[in-house]
Amino acid sequence: MSEPGIEQDWSAKAVFSTGEAADVCNVSQQTIIRCFDKGRLQGFRVPGSKFRRIPRDELIRFMQENDIPLARIEGRRRSVLCLCSPDSVVTKLAEVVNPRDRLDVTVASSAFDAGWAACDRRPALVLIDGAFDACVTMSVLKKLAESAPGAAAPLVAVVGDAESAALARTLGSPIALQLDAGHAPEAIEQRIVALLDKAESA
Repeated sequence: MSEPGIEQDWSAKAVFSTGEAADVCNVSQQTIIRCFDKGRLQGFRVPGSKFRRIPRDELIRFMQENDIPLARIEGRRRSVLCLCSPDSVVTKLAEVVNPRDRLDVTVASSAFDAGWAACDRRPALVLIDGAFDACVTMSVLKKLAESAPGAAAPLVAVVGDAESAALARTLGSPIALQLDAGHAPEAIEQRIVALLDKAESA
């Protein structure tokens, strides 16, 4: 069990004890044990002991079947807002995101969608296609700053050439990251995760 007042991060754990599974599901340990013993929750016993263990994939299946929210087992998700045209390589990012990276990717290709997502998602990072409308981009970042005065500004990364990267710096972002438009979506995802990790550890 996690300590009172301290949120346990279960996002990287592969195998759970019955106590840990109970904590994740917000039920009693006896409930988990009963479900295990009745075959509703699959797992294995530690050789030479009475202890039960539940693999991550099986616990997720159990949670989904019983309408238990996955937020605790997935960990904190980091929001990324992508401003890009429908045919941009950036639009494919949401399709390739690895669940372990815990990214919540929103793609906006119009001024309306971008403005709504900026207020609703509170992104940690705004990923911009260098060819996207600069006026819309500036409006979105301004809206983010106005909606949460005093809050840390989101990071800004630009997919494009050197001129596009220069755009990010003019937008007042603490970080302007240049990404080549020829990169595969998987490579862009890896750079995003590295950027967010670095910012969080700073």
